[in-house]
Amino acid sequence: MRCGGRTVRLHELTAAPGVHVLLERSAVDPGPLGPGVHVHWLEGRPGRGGTVVRPDGWVGLRADPLEAAGLSAWLAAARGRP
Repeated sequence: MRCGGRTVRLHELTAAPGVHVLLERSAVDPGPLGPGVHVHWLEGRPGRGGTVVRPDGWVGLRADPLEAAGLSAWLAAARGRP
């Protein structure tokens, strides 16, 4: 996959500790998501969807389209906030 102008592997993108948000090229910009959340824009993916990879490496959320409100709600629930 391409991200940041170069070809990378998924494991390289998700190597840093935290939650990783993988956004397709036309997805809505979610804005600031807080500490420990890394946003990656996938250049070769023309859709509006996104995938959230939990810190344990499992997919926590997949939506097409991925909307900022839904992503924020998922992150709040994952952090244990109402």
